Amino acid sequence: MGDQKVGLFFMIASGTMIIGRFSIAHFFYGAFDIGVISAGVSLGFLADLFGLRGMFMIAAGIGFTAALFFMPTIQSQIGRSVRRTLIGK
Repeated sequence: MGDQKVGLFFMIASGTMIIGRFSIAHFFYGAFDIGVISAGVSLGFLADLFGLRGMFMIAAGIGFTAALFFMPTIQSQIGRSVRRTLIGK
């Protein structure tokens, strides 16, 4: 995740004025840390309820559902979106 996080940050920061980039950096890394902490708490709760195997199945289902939900937003045609998501360019 290290390389992707830096690349995503620079993609977001490139569209802002130079003076505001420090604020974006603090917000971006703070939001990332909050996301990691909240995922740890929620997945720990799921692991207590369903065991580790169930937790991983639920997490995979959430990821698959998110991919299905966001896949059509990549390109205007659904076939191109699926190809772009699964294969790349």
